[in-house]
Amino acid sequence: MRPIDIEELLQWAVAQTVEPRLRVPSPRELTLNPYEARPKGVSNRYRGAGVPVDGGRFVADIDAGRVMAAVDRLDPWTRSIVMANAKACRRPDWMEGVEPRMVPVRKRCRRRHRSVVKSHRWEPCSPEAVRATRDIYSRWHQALTRIAQGCENGLLGFQLCGFSAPAFPWVGVERVSP
Repeated sequence: MRPIDIEELLQWAVAQTVEPRLRVPSPRELTLNPYEARPKGVSNRYRGAGVPVDGGRFVADIDAGRVMAAVDRLDPWTRSIVMANAKACRRPDWMEGVEPRMVPVRKRCRRRHRSVVKSHRWEPCSPEAVRATRDIYSRWHQALTRIAQGCENGLLGFQLCGFSAPAFPWVGVERVSP
């Protein structure tokens, strides 16, 4: 059994199951073996040694199916967050280094011909936008933790070795003042 992080396992499972469905194999690939035709660009580095298990299915296919079944048990919004980030092979953004601050908006007064502060706005974004982005990261992290718990003992070719992404990376980060 190969040790693997849950993020890498999920990205691998998505590459094994989702991408082949989206691309139609070429006629040449289908003439070679119509049942096992793999589209180009799909990684087979984690594929089993070529020995079929469980009625002709490979160990990698079984593991990918179990991981995707755990993803399907998530609610639709969380599943879309997990799938979008797994397809892109990245983590959600949590706005590292973004510090919202109130900036005065100056407008020119027509009578006195000078600029006057009329209102204020948030730059670079509002605190609500930062909070929403960090909520998406937290949902993603909780979802991957649930997927890891659901797949922990059911995988044949992999052994989960943990989760390297921090739960709250913005906690404890020193704020740099301009």
